Amino acid sequence: MADPRVVVYSKPGCHLCEDMHAQVQKALHGTGVAVAERDISLDLDLFVRYQHDIPILAIDGREVARHRITEQALTSALRVAGIL
Repeated sequence: MADPRVVVYSKPGCHLCEDMHAQVQKALHGTGVAVAERDISLDLDLFVRYQHDIPILAIDGREVARHRITEQALTSALRVAGIL
């Protein structure tokens, strides 16, 4: 199975993570591409790397945002990836 193209790194109880996930999900509506969520609290390496920087948005394995992303920047990143 291929890795997901769009991933939000998050952890439970993170309101910024919930906001970013919803924002990305809305931007992807109708594209056939789903946003995956990776819970950093379940992976020690991810937790050590991202514990103070979530949410992280990655597209095709490349980090494109930390904490927040504007609608314009998100649209641009999805276009560059050929998703929109």
